[in-house]
Amino acid sequence: MNKKLMLGLGAALATTLVAAGGTYALFSATAPTSAPITAGHLCLDSARDAFDTVPGPMFYMTALQGMTSHGELGKYPTAEVSPNSPPGYVPPTPGGWAPGDSVTRTLTVYNGRTDCGTTSLEAKLVSISANWHAGSGSYDPLADKLQVTVLAQPAAGGGGSVTVAQGPLRQFMQPGGVQVLYPGGGGHPLIPAWLGGPQPNLQMQFQVNFDLDTPNAYQDKTAIVDFSVYAEQARNNP
Repeated sequence: MNKKLMLGLGAALATTLVAAGGTYALFSATAPTSAPITAGHLCLDSARDAFDTVPGPMFYMTALQGMTSHGELGKYPTAEVSPNSPPGYVPPTPGGWAPGDSVTRTLTVYNGRTDCGTTSLEAKLVSISANWHAGSGSYDPLADKLQVTVLAQPAAGGGGSVTVAQGPLRQFMQPGGVQVLYPGGGGHPLIPAWLGGPQPNLQMQFQVNFDLDTPNAYQDKTAIVDFSVYAEQARNNP
């Protein structure tokens, strides 16, 4: 009799243990996992006229004035032939600028550099600004006598260049510069080459005209100008 009772208690205890295990003592485990969420960045680069070394002024009268931060003389001075100029180069303003002169220089903008890999975001060019080259002693009133027109190729390629910014140099020197008015609005697309964009770089022609009605007071004055382009991310940016 005692033996049967002990068996019954054992069965009851076993049942109780099963119930407790099913309700309160479930084993669990967590397998750790991680994945990087890395913010991209804009990685722009540029080269001035005919891949002249950057940084450096785009418009300058002498090779010395166009010297880069690496000590290389400018290749395309407007008033003389530089030792670095390509064979046959003819300065567009020999002796200096005269009222009515017009000179065009090219700035090539790249979205992405070799050190960026595939991290540069799709961007859009939204403004262009200018400032006097540091230490040049530029004659400030010239900013009102130099008219600037910026041309760029359509992002889809093909067709002629379109005007994306225009105004007196003084306007480009204002805070924020001049907004890029790309056809259809929204800034000029800068699609990185790794995304397979139709135009991995953007060639921009900067045309500067010296007002024909400039008086004699401007003779022998000098202006050395740096242009800068400003871009923003294109995605999620109306």
